[in-house]
This record gives sequence, C-alpha cells and structure tokens, in this order.
Amino acid sequence: MVSLRNERWLPFGSTSLTRYSFEYYLDGNQSKKVEHISGNSTEYIYDGLGRLYRETDKENNSILTDIIY
Repeated sequence: MVSLRNERWLPFGSTSLTRYSFEYYLDGNQSKKVEHISGNSTEYIYDGLGRLYRETDKENNSILTDIIY
C-alpha cells in the first residue's frame, strides 16, 4: 500500500483547517481516506476488474455506495 497526506493551514497561524491521509493499493486504486480532524474514514473496495464496488463510512459503519455492474 502507498500513503499520501494533505494538509491545509490557516494563513499566518498554526491551525490546521483540513488534514487528510489517503492510502492506495499497488494497482493505483484508493483503499482508504481519513479526515484526521473529525476522525471520519472511508474505505473503498473494488471488484476483480478494478471497478469501485463498495464505499464504506467507517465512523457510522454504513455503506455509502454499493455498485452492481
């Protein structure tokens, strides 16, 4: 897995407005997104052809997207 982090700060301050981290599978598909300030995370599952199959909100343990091809 590969990880990436993105932060946005207030000008002239030390307050972080947003802070996300992203994780990717080796094939380039996103596996997880975490918003560190709220603690919310979303996980992504793909089918064997690399198409998004399910998007899950881990904070509420709910399925956001469930796609059938």
